[in-house]
Amino acid sequence: MWRETNIDGVFISPLVAYMIGALVVYIPLRWLLVRLRLQRWVWNPLLVEAGIYVCILGILVGVF
Repeated sequence: MWRETNIDGVFISPLVAYMIGALVVYIPLRWLLVRLRLQRWVWNPLLVEAGIYVCILGILVGVF
């Protein structure tokens, strides 16, 4: 696990770095899902998008 990052005396949790990394992976994936129009197959697209983000975040935390 990463250590805390010190930015001008403020300690930033490693989870913040994981969340930013998950967002970097999620944005192109979301663009691809919208482009392929896969959202029409789900009942609640926002819930599915949140679940995908959480899954990506979990994979990043588990791998690193």
